[in-house]
Amino acid sequence: MKKFWIKIFSLIFIISTTILCIFLLPFILPINPSRYLAEHVDKRKIINSTPSPRIILLGGSNLAYSIDSQLIENKTGYHVVNFGLAGGMGMRMMIKDLEKYLIKGDIVIFSPEYVQFGEMLNGSGPDLVGLISADPIVLTSISSSKQLLNIFPQILLLIKIEIKDFI
Repeated sequence: MKKFWIKIFSLIFIISTTILCIFLLPFILPINPSRYLAEHVDKRKIINSTPSPRIILLGGSNLAYSIDSQLIENKTGYHVVNFGLAGGMGMRMMIKDLEKYLIKGDIVIFSPEYVQFGEMLNGSGPDLVGLISADPIVLTSISSSKQLLNIFPQILLLIKIEIKDFI
C-alpha cells in the first residue's frame, strides 16, 4: 500500500511540475519586440515618462492607427499619450491596466470599440494571450474570472507563440 501512495504522489508531482513549467514558459523566454502587441511595453515606458498635464487616449486600434497626438498636443498644450492598442484586450483589461499609471490631473479619453460592450468586454483569448506573451506585466491587470476563462484555453497558443519567437 505504501508503494502505491508513493507512486501516486510521484505522478501528481510530475504532472504538477509539468503544468507549472508550461505556465511559466512564456515568462522565461524573451519578449519578441517585433510583434504588434509588444508595443504595450513601449506605451508603458511613454506613459511613465510623460509629465503632467497629460491627456491619455485609451482604446483599441481605432486610436492606435487614427489619432494625431501631436496635433492634439499643439492645440491643447497638454502632453498626449496614446495608450490605444487592440480592442481584443477587452474593456476591463484596458481600464485596469491604465489605472496603474494615472496621476492626479490626467484627462482620460476612452474610445472603446463597439464589440467591447458585449462579447469583448473581457477580451478575446488570442489577443489576451498575445498581450501576455508580449508583456507579462499585464497579468496584474486581470480583474475577472471571465478573463481567465478566455485565456486558459489559449495557453497552448501562448506556448507556441513563445517557442516560435524564441527559435
